[in-house]
Amino acid sequence: MDVAHRHRILIVEDHDADMVRMMITRSRNPIAAAATVVAVRDLASARAELTSEPYDLILLDLELPDGTGLDLAQEITRSTNPHRPIVIAVTASAIPAERDRILAQGCDDFVSKPYDPHQLVNLAVKHLTNRAATA
Repeated sequence: MDVAHRHRILIVEDHDADMVRMMITRSRNPIAAAATVVAVRDLASARAELTSEPYDLILLDLELPDGTGLDLAQEITRSTNPHRPIVIAVTASAIPAERDRILAQGCDDFVSKPYDPHQLVNLAVKHLTNRAATA
């Protein structure tokens, strides 16, 4: 993986967006630290971002003020865009059946709140690295 490639990460989170952005950009992982990270607080802003810029990965809170993140995940899955971003759901639910439902609705992975910041960064980097290796 060429660390010089700057991945684009979109954080869709209504409460901790700035904290998550800082976790990623200040990470000791060179892939995460080099990423361009944009944070928005609702689905409307996320949709606007996704129509204006391509993203490699989305960290998607499922409970947002203007709807559920699963709606956005399904829209991304149905999209004909050849550059489909990786979608990692971020939710307070840790129930195994809920995880299966979230993955079935278009998310590529899942992390429960509260999460370890390093776990979240490592999960994002793992997906970005795997995608780059298969591209």
